[in-house]
Amino acid sequence: MKQIRRWCAVVAMLSVGRVAGAQVVRGTVSMPDGTTRAAGVIVVAVRDSSQPARALTNQRGAFTIRLQAPGRYAIKVLRIGFRPTDGPTVTVGSADTIAVQLIITDVAVSLQTVSVRGEPVCRTSPDSGALVARAWEEARKAIMASQLSATDAPLVADWIEYNRTLDPSGRIVRGLKVRGTTNPTTHAFKSAPAELLATNGYVLPEGGETIYHAPDGDVLLSDSFASTHCFQLVEAAKGADTLVGVGFRPARDRREVRDIEGTFWLDRRSAELRWMDYTYTNMPSVTEKALPGGRVEFLRVGTSGWLIGRWNIRMPEVGRMPIGNDPGVRRVVRPPAAGALHAIQVTGGQVTRVSRSDSVLYQATGAALDLQFRSSDELISAAGAIVELIGTDYVAVARADGRARVTPVLEGRYEARIHTPLMDTLGVPPMTREIEVTLRSRIDTVRLGTAEELIRAACRDSIGGTNGLVRGTVRDPLGRPIANAAVVVTWQGRVAIAGEQRRDAAGWTEHSVATMADANGRWRACNVPRGALFTVRAKTDIGSDARRMRIEEDQAMVAVDLVPGSTPLPAALAIPKENRALVELWATDDHGALIQGVTFDVELAAGGMRSVTTGTSGHALIPDVDPGRIMVRARKIGFKAGQLSLTVAAGRNTVPIIMSSAGLPTLDTVRIVGDERKRNDRLDEFETRRLNASATRSITRADIAKRNPTSAWHMLSNISSIKVEEVGGIVRALPTRVRQVSLINANRPCFMKVGVDGVVWQDETPNLANLPPADAIHGIEVFAGPASIPLQYGGTGTDQWCGLIMVWTR
Repeated sequence: MKQIRRWCAVVAMLSVGRVAGAQVVRGTVSMPDGTTRAAGVIVVAVRDSSQPARALTNQRGAFTIRLQAPGRYAIKVLRIGFRPTDGPTVTVGSADTIAVQLIITDVAVSLQTVSVRGEPVCRTSPDSGALVARAWEEARKAIMASQLSATDAPLVADWIEYNRTLDPSGRIVRGLKVRGTTNPTTHAFKSAPAELLATNGYVLPEGGETIYHAPDGDVLLSDSFASTHCFQLVEAAKGADTLVGVGFRPARDRREVRDIEGTFWLDRRSAELRWMDYTYTNMPSVTEKALPGGRVEFLRVGTSGWLIGRWNIRMPEVGRMPIGNDPGVRRVVRPPAAGALHAIQVTGGQVTRVSRSDSVLYQATGAALDLQFRSSDELISAAGAIVELIGTDYVAVARADGRARVTPVLEGRYEARIHTPLMDTLGVPPMTREIEVTLRSRIDTVRLGTAEELIRAACRDSIGGTNGLVRGTVRDPLGRPIANAAVVVTWQGRVAIAGEQRRDAAGWTEHSVATMADANGRWRACNVPRGALFTVRAKTDIGSDARRMRIEEDQAMVAVDLVPGSTPLPAALAIPKENRALVELWATDDHGALIQGVTFDVELAAGGMRSVTTGTSGHALIPDVDPGRIMVRARKIGFKAGQLSLTVAAGRNTVPIIMSSAGLPTLDTVRIVGDERKRNDRLDEFETRRLNASATRSITRADIAKRNPTSAWHMLSNISSIKVEEVGGIVRALPTRVRQVSLINANRPCFMKVGVDGVVWQDETPNLANLPPADAIHGIEVFAGPASIPLQYGGTGTDQWCGLIMVWTR
């Protein structure tokens, strides 16, 4: 009999006091031995059919329950893994304080023998004797404990909360935002009221958006949740025999309501709740691959209590609406499902540390990313290698031993971007690879490429077997990088100019490879011959610098750092003065894309030839050029070769040249001289077409001076492709090969149009007698037919011109 009393609750009315305006039941709970205090157990006060009042005992087993109204209350003690202990029924008057002392029973609840069979049970009450109810009640205890806080010093947790974006397959993390918080452990997240969710569902449209709710502890413990769901035991997967599940699903199928269904998983031996999985019901088929739903994991912290240790919600993203979180409600906002699955949004959190006062009760180890970089090439250093997880802020730099570590990292599969300082200098794109981060300790090995592989990646098809690479930086005397500095590597070589038949066309010419420093002052120059002595020059606003060096036959690359303005240069390396020109040629295709590997053979105004080739940037630089007119021949396989004439001024000249597979190279309409955008020199157009024989006939200043005509139109009289006629003082020209008359008026002859300095006269029958004097003319172009007229001058619509005479003045 004594033993029976020992197992039952012992209640002693110690005192009855008055506390104005409140009803309180307080006391202590002891273990079955009567002396050891029971920490972290739940004490419940139940009055008729009203909502029970609950409290959690502290480390000393003490509790305080505050009651909403006076009345008779049945006291019960709930301990996870054990049968409930029924306490006394007490009468609490208005503003009374009742003190009780309770001793709990030690009759364990075992789920070891629970057999998974039978039909679902709907509207299960907590005191039901069914097997389902037994397991469900243990789950409720853990949920209840996670919602309560002890009266003395509550548990405080450090959390990481995150919003993670996965690709449509759900495998790869595409984006991640993480923030840390410190909060009491009673509510990891807050859901909408249970009654609202029971009525309207857990996926709610709101103003054209969709809000996903996760069930929090208050919802799971509510009568509305129990009354709207059916429960049944669920068998664990193979290999997880230590678990038993309590499954739940909506009690009735409401197609218009998106409810939840899922499973609580408990340990069979201890009856402790481990986690809950759930999915949203009645979701559109387009969202099925996203597995919309969530997971809540429970964590026991010694004897101090229970808390939600980890949680997440998976939501399909079928549009481009950004994430939206309301205070107190954990949600992600997305437009209604339509079309294809765009991504999967995961919002969640997890506990990293739990403390009470100054004591740390729990410390999560967390997952880590460990990489070991290895290199078999002495030029490629593993130290300083960088790994970045794409879409996140996770980044690490390898130590001297090549080891890089990122911790803590949220578990998942990421796409990593891997690069080294040398790769950045050479402009080589980072390597990418998938990396999985788990709680299991592992080290992934990353092998870096060789120097030859890096050079091929940096220079692409512009590197030859006997050529190497020069790289470096441009910095000011204080060590700060200089962006956009012009760097030119020059050397001497014997070349033959393509298309030339002159005996002296072959000779020693200067080759150069030009490049621009990036925002960090880094630069590289490809296709520099090994064994040849070359000069590297940098030109900036603060001064110049130059070095003379070579790439040895057994080397793949060399490095040189340039510091303009630091010291005077030797005369042999001096950079040209400001009255010289620096010509920067850009090669682009018809669509404006820069072209690598275009060779420019340049005939300088002061004589001599230079040959340069565009690098990966599509640019080529020619330093130390006399201002004046230069001739440029542009050539590259796959594009039509041709010559251009252009005028360069002192200082820096940036000249875009358009290459085409169908037409001759042309000058863009605008170039940059110094810092100013300017139109091309008006005579460059004439000289370029003359070099390429684009016109039917080009008459030069030398031709005019040799003939010395009294009127400029006399220069046209000997051109066989046109007919010049003078009638009553009006001089007009007609093309002899064009028999077509005006398309507007079939009875009128088709006279050639006339223009001066690129501007076409508007006269229908222009009078050649009005041309400028012969001694004022630089050149005349004759286009004897519609097909030969440059596009910028040709007629449009049905008024197709028969020909054009363009005069260029001096």
